[in-house]
Amino acid sequence: MTDPALPPHTPGASGPPPSAHPGFGVNPAQPPGEPGYVHGRPPGAHPAGWSGATPPGLPPRGVPGPGAGSRGLGIAALIVGLVPAVLGAIWPYALSGVYATIDTYAAVQLLSGALSVGTLVLGVVAIVLGAIAVRGRGPGTITGAIGIGLGAATAIGVVIALIASALASASSSF
Repeated sequence: MTDPALPPHTPGASGPPPSAHPGFGVNPAQPPGEPGYVHGRPPGAHPAGWSGATPPGLPPRGVPGPGAGSRGLGIAALIVGLVPAVLGAIWPYALSGVYATIDTYAAVQLLSGALSVGTLVLGVVAIVLGAIAVRGRGPGTITGAIGIGLGAATAIGVVIALIASALASASSSF
């Protein structure tokens, strides 16, 4: 449908055909083919009445929104939660080498105790990082929850093992 008030568009003419609807088609403020203009405004120009302030309810410019950093925290919780599992899988094989090189059983107990304490610390760190990631409600929520689960399983396992070891040591001393 064409507007009789607008001149007819001839094929092959430069620029788009005139539109019957205001706001669409040819923009008189922008010469045809002029790059860099957005809706008739040069780059960096803002609409009339815009103060440059951040609208209410949004974080200030350059500040990430809520949960923006939770993806990295969730991945960190997952990795820190997986490290004790990998160490637990490697430790029996490494222990056989340790028995072959160390003469005293006390040194093996000390090494095993240090590994247990380190594993407990990693489990607690995974729980804390996962809790922060889940609390952020961002993209790292699932990985943070998995990190919490791995960290909790690690921490509970280490505590149970330490209690069992202490009970075994106490009962064998009688």
